[in-house]
Amino acid sequence: MAEQRRPTDDEVDSVASKIWQDSHGSMTGQDWRDVAKGSDAHRQMINAALMALGAAPSARMSTLSSGKQRREESCSRIFSVAS
Repeated sequence: MAEQRRPTDDEVDSVASKIWQDSHGSMTGQDWRDVAKGSDAHRQMINAALMALGAAPSARMSTLSSGKQRREESCSRIFSVAS
């Protein structure tokens, strides 16, 4: 089990597409190919696909999320000081 290979990008994208279609896409009619890469929705589906495939989301994804959170916290502090 420890020797498992990491899923390919195509495998992850295929599962992410299925998750998107079964959840958001069926309600909105938006196709997975139309979801902007790098958007919150895209990252969430990729992370869900990785988990479904038994692979942990990459450190890069975690870094992107924590970086976004830090930017949001900085903006909150700036606006609260300016008020």
